[in-house]
Amino acid sequence: MTKTKNSQPRGTQAVIYCRVSTKDQVQNLSLPTQEARAIDHCNKNGWPVDQVFRDKGESAKTIDRPEFLKMIAYCKSNRHKIGFVVVHDLSRFSRDMADQIVVIAQLEAVGIKLRSVMENVDETPAGNLMLNIYGAFNQFDNDRKAERTRLGMQRSATVGRFPFRGPLGYLNVPVQNGPNLIPDPERAPLITKAFELYATGALSRREVLRRVTALGLRTQANLPLSNQTLESILRNPIYAGWVVIPSWSMKERGKFEQLISEELFQRVQDVFDGRRITVVPHSRNHQDFSLRVFIRCKACGQPLTGSSSKGRNKHYPYYHCRNGKCKSVKIRKEKLEAQFVALLHRLEPKESCLRLFCEVVTNVWNQKQSDAQEMVRAITQKLAKLTGRKQRLIDLLLESRIDQNTYEEQIRRLKAEIENAEAELREAASEDLDIAAVLAFAKKLLKNPAELWSRASLDQRQRLQKVFFPQGLTFSGDSFGTEQTTSLFRFLETFEPEKVRLASPTGFEPVLPP
Repeated sequence: MTKTKNSQPRGTQAVIYCRVSTKDQVQNLSLPTQEARAIDHCNKNGWPVDQVFRDKGESAKTIDRPEFLKMIAYCKSNRHKIGFVVVHDLSRFSRDMADQIVVIAQLEAVGIKLRSVMENVDETPAGNLMLNIYGAFNQFDNDRKAERTRLGMQRSATVGRFPFRGPLGYLNVPVQNGPNLIPDPERAPLITKAFELYATGALSRREVLRRVTALGLRTQANLPLSNQTLESILRNPIYAGWVVIPSWSMKERGKFEQLISEELFQRVQDVFDGRRITVVPHSRNHQDFSLRVFIRCKACGQPLTGSSSKGRNKHYPYYHCRNGKCKSVKIRKEKLEAQFVALLHRLEPKESCLRLFCEVVTNVWNQKQSDAQEMVRAITQKLAKLTGRKQRLIDLLLESRIDQNTYEEQIRRLKAEIENAEAELREAASEDLDIAAVLAFAKKLLKNPAELWSRASLDQRQRLQKVFFPQGLTFSGDSFGTEQTTSLFRFLETFEPEKVRLASPTGFEPVLPP
């Protein structure tokens, strides 16, 4: 009479574990084949099968596999009836020697033994030896495959392909000697928009995120982007057409279409790193106190804040030092803002200075354009030669005419030369700028700073304040300090038209926020 499962002696039942690592293996009957052979093996040995656990598309490089972990937990909680874990072969169980030893020890601690259909392993000295030998070979085979995969990915990267899943804004496509990334028609324009907005220096990262989210930018899982994700995007050179893999010390020009120019990418990095003027308003605004935080107490250095004091019939707004122990500054709002407007009036230059200023800037710009074009032509020719040398070096490696060490040594030197030349090209390239429009804006800004500020909204006021006084202002209780204004005002303060010819004065560089 056949015994039922519940009547079996303690520790004689088996669980079967099957695993495949790719979708193709899931579809080509590999899992049913493993399971059928394992069941047949259990039947021959008289081990009733209690459960079958199947991992689909999971690598054995780690034990962090859903069904594998469920199987271990099931064995531990059913130690009274489970005596064996059966696999088709040991590579299905683990391809990491250390993991194999640890998990087998955990099973043995609760009286459960590992058995394989294809390998003869048991608890005898010879069986343990074979178990370790098979485990070592499985790990060696896995390490060798990983090394071949890494080398293949590195070769792919050296010819300008991105060897990983494309970042947000790109889609992966099959490769046939062409690019392996194409722009995502839905997300790529919004990624470009994010770069353009942040490069202005007029918007905070959170404001850029709010705007592109409103336009429809989402992750691949259709979720809103986080602030950290946007920063990673704005820091990623792949959007400027570069394959950069720091762990491989690799930087290659990609064969795929770039979403932004190199110059735009560099402008964004300059904003991040503080090398570019920004005019982002204070994050915690108050409609009634435009100058709060922007002005600091001269006595203690703390920013001024604003609040209202209750009088007999109404509230009276005051600016005062944020430091409660400092009593140096407490001034009515209208009085401080009137003094600030008077300060802006004193910045206004003479009309004759402005006229000659525009002539000087136009003359300098035209000369720089001409010089830059000559420099760009020379550097472009140099880059073409370096790129040709690099391609010949890659060809030699692919044709096995030089070894890997020689290639890496030579390519390292060549990359350094190319990066230096590209940096020179970025520095030499002139920005495509409507100089007449810029000068018209500058004249409007310089001629009427007080009126512009008085008529502006809160955010606009705070941006203008940063344009006029990039380092802010200090206030002593009755007067402002002597902080420097922006470079244009400093230049015009000492500008003597009768002494200036149409050439750039020493050290003069027109600086305007975008």
